[in-house]
Amino acid sequence: MRDGETIKNDIINQLATVIDPELNVDVVNLGLIYEIDLNKDEICLINMTLTTPACPLIGYLIDSITQAVKKVPEVFNTLGNYDILLKGLTNP
Repeated sequence: MRDGETIKNDIINQLATVIDPELNVDVVNLGLIYEIDLNKDEICLINMTLTTPACPLIGYLIDSITQAVKKVPEVFNTLGNYDILLKGLTNP
């Protein structure tokens, strides 16, 4: 089983593939991802912001982030917009 830090790095790498189509820069390098918290309940909370408060691309970004993060083997479901549920994570 992979440790929490390895999983978190994989999540960051996947998030770096999500490009803001208006700025043509990924969400990680734009600084939109504030925190990725892996806890003992197998939940990953991605705390992020948007480029503007009324970002018209919120649906696109959330869908893209969800699909990207699901490529990490331990991710099997998403909860809400930013909560990512992980399987098999016991010691983050």
